[in-house]
Order: sequence, then structure tokens, then C-alpha cells
Amino acid sequence: MCTSNEKIPDYFLKFQELILANNECLNNKLDKLIKEVESLKDMLKEKVNQTVENNDNIPRDDNNDEGEGDTHSENVEHEVQRDVTNQQEGQNELFDDDIYNTALLNEVEKIKKEAIKMKAYQQAVMKSMKRGTLPSWIFRSS
Repeated sequence: MCTSNEKIPDYFLKFQELILANNECLNNKLDKLIKEVESLKDMLKEKVNQTVENNDNIPRDDNNDEGEGDTHSENVEHEVQRDVTNQQEGQNELFDDDIYNTALLNEVEKIKKEAIKMKAYQQAVMKSMKRGTLPSWIFRSS
């Protein structure tokens, strides 16, 4: 006759087997999904590369003259001008960030100096209170 203590380990073994089988099934499904996603990513990369290549082959009309007088050098000149403009905008943003950061640092320094003054004032008041006298300059500075 089987005792209840012997049935429990069998139950747990069966349960573990079911979990392992389920995990294996899920892992296989995940592997398939990952492969599908990878193939979709590759297809998307190919399409993006094709689009970029196609866009590079389209002649540009940068000065909106309906293509009159557009040459390779004109397009290159306008492209260089765009690059310079973008660089200048980036430098302006960095300059603005520097100004903002400098202003913040100046404010922090002011706050630190005020804190030092307040600490010195507090110490002077504490010393005077211990002696039992408060100098008149303490009342003027507050």
C-alpha cells in the first residue's frame, strides 16, 4: 500500500516534467518568432538601403529654378551650405547650453557664498548668546 508521503514526490516529478515540456514548447515558439523578427528586420534594412540609394540618384533642384542650370557642382555647393548651416545651429545650441550652465554655476556660487555668510552670522550670534551680549552689528545686518 502506498502512503501519502510516497505520492507527493511522484506528483512533483510529474509537475516538473509538465513544466519542462511546456518550457521547451515555449522556447521553440520563441525561437521561431525571433527568426521571423530577424528576417523582417533584414527585409526592412534592405528596403531602407534601396530607398536611400534611389534618393541619392534623384537630381536635386536646390535653388528652385525648376532644374535650369543645376549641375553637380551647384548641388554640391548647396549641400555644403546646408551642412555648414546645420553645424552652425549645433554650435549655437552648444553655446546656449554653455551660457545656461555658466549662469547656473554662478547662481550656485552665490548661494554657497550666502550660506557661508549665514553660517558665520549664526556662529557669531551663538557666541554672543553664550557670553550674554549681542553686538549691534548683528542687528544692522539682519
